[in-house]
Amino acid sequence: MKPSRTGRALGLALEQLEDRCTPAVSLGIPWADPVHLTLSFAPDATAIAGHQSSLFATLGANRAAADWQSDILRAFQTWAAQANIDIGVVADDGEAFGVAGRAQGESRFGDIRVAAQPMSPDVLATSVPYDPFASGTWAGDVFLNSDHKFTSADLFPILLHEAAHVLGLDHSTDPASPRFPSLNMRAALTGRDVTDLQAIYGTRLPDAAEGSNGNDTFKNATRLKAEPADGFTGDTPLVQFGDITTTRDTDVFALREFPAYTGPMTFRLQTAGLSVLAPKLTVYDAAGRVLGQALSTNAAGDAVTVTLPRTDPLATYFVRVEGATRDVFGVGRYALAVTFDNLNKVSAAGLQTVLRGPYDNLKPDELLKLFRNPGKTFFNDDQHTNETTATATALRATPGFVANTHYETAGSLSDAADVDVYQIKSAQTQGGQATVMTVTALADAVNGVLPVVTVFDARLNPVAAEILVNGNGTFTLQVPNAVANATYYLRARAGVAGATGNYHLTVGFGQRAEDFVTFASGSLAQTSRQDSYNFYVAQTQLFDFALSASALPAGVTGGVRMTIWDAQGNARYTLTALAGQTVSDRSLFLPPGAYTVTYSAVGTPPTASLGYTLRGKALSDPIGPVRGDTTLTGQYQSATSPGVFVYPGNTTSTTPYLWVFSPPPPRH
Repeated sequence: MKPSRTGRALGLALEQLEDRCTPAVSLGIPWADPVHLTLSFAPDATAIAGHQSSLFATLGANRAAADWQSDILRAFQTWAAQANIDIGVVADDGEAFGVAGRAQGESRFGDIRVAAQPMSPDVLATSVPYDPFASGTWAGDVFLNSDHKFTSADLFPILLHEAAHVLGLDHSTDPASPRFPSLNMRAALTGRDVTDLQAIYGTRLPDAAEGSNGNDTFKNATRLKAEPADGFTGDTPLVQFGDITTTRDTDVFALREFPAYTGPMTFRLQTAGLSVLAPKLTVYDAAGRVLGQALSTNAAGDAVTVTLPRTDPLATYFVRVEGATRDVFGVGRYALAVTFDNLNKVSAAGLQTVLRGPYDNLKPDELLKLFRNPGKTFFNDDQHTNETTATATALRATPGFVANTHYETAGSLSDAADVDVYQIKSAQTQGGQATVMTVTALADAVNGVLPVVTVFDARLNPVAAEILVNGNGTFTLQVPNAVANATYYLRARAGVAGATGNYHLTVGFGQRAEDFVTFASGSLAQTSRQDSYNFYVAQTQLFDFALSASALPAGVTGGVRMTIWDAQGNARYTLTALAGQTVSDRSLFLPPGAYTVTYSAVGTPPTASLGYTLRGKALSDPIGPVRGDTTLTGQYQSATSPGVFVYPGNTTSTTPYLWVFSPPPPRH
């Protein structure tokens, strides 16, 4: 078995002391849903692989939290403002880094988490880029060296560098770029930086509400419809999502009052949790007189409101949305909500669920259902009308990205028999070069279901694909050699028989295929119900695993359980795959040492034979070198050859881990 290529997590060095340019992560692959990213600041004492974060103590020694957080957010927003990316700030509950969960969309903390801990003196910061296979909840996390005395002058360029890696950009050889491996104090992006970012995430375009003529004046304002004929009764808010795409952009909306209503009405403009746009809201009457205005320059985004105590049912009101600043915080995604206060029955928590959720593309009637009965709402319920390739829903490529390189939709499986079939077209490439298709399905936070997706070509033949993730609310597969400019079909069905609910589906085409390795494979037959491997780890590493079990004859059930045991006989990790499934779980952070890995048949009849395969990735030093912890001290290193490891049995390798098949140890 050939071990995988490994390397360090990307970081910024004081000087170029070592090569940090070959990480074992798939740079160039975008986040599955880049317009709904979140960021949080880990509270002090948050566990980091046996250590504790000291972010607030490190950066707050001489500066207010709002100031250093603003520097960090400005760094991320400098990149985000240039492409189809939005990063909203959310609370962090202090869960340990690497805890089991989703790489994107966790409710307990941000997709991107910022922390601090002691590191080697040559390192200022390090980060774990997003990877559709590896890293789990480690993905996107940034760690600062708590031994470095950060200042207002260097914190921003350091985070500008790390933000690039979090978004999938590698180092640059240009000394003028903030992506240069050594600290150069660059505080602005180069033209190549922007080009490289937009090659992954596309360019930021006006939102759909602007139409072909824009909506920056009263004359071309976008209408907010409060129509009884559309089922609106005032018991729910009116919601409009939008995007301020440049520092000069403004969006104007017109609202004809709800019939016969004269009570108070509240306009709410929210960016908190959605983006770091500093919001400014102005409400006018039809004559252009200002009836109310509210704004905020909070770097973390905010929510501002204007309430009219009494309204005229015959009047038309105009609402202007814009950035409160003219810098990078003047760009970003927002949600506008209007409530008829005496009629509204939606709680503040219910409103937040909708405003912060990834519901930009839902139709007004579906938003009404989501407010009124969230637990039983099905998004884009097709009533069983797209269950074959002949009736497939043709997805429209997302504007702003290179043609046919990004698709996204919200869908649902409304009953046990429901399946959804979608039609897409792959990207056109120069010379017809094959591309890499990455499909990600996320279970929705409200009435969610995790579907399993199968890909078919235009002739309806199943397409060979690798399942990268299947668990914790995420399903991701990759087709490494997708034909350019070709038609494909995607079939989504429930991963658990009979499960129903909502999901979000994204499809991306790029040039970077996932890099993983087969760690182990075998067959559990009647004469051998358990396999065992010795697993040696030479350097502290972050492992990600996907376990597959072969199919069994119809009517026969069973599965395979993998368990990793440490030298003391403690189970450190367990993963179970049922027959015909591929499953994955949390990332596993392992210090150096000797481990045993067993594969056992679960619930399989003694006469049945069941094959298994374990694939995965390893990322060395995912959070940077930590001083003073002997549990992280490397082992098996050659005394005479740097970079070479000598494992038991006198096996030498340049890879910092080794799997060796061995007779199964007794387990009770």
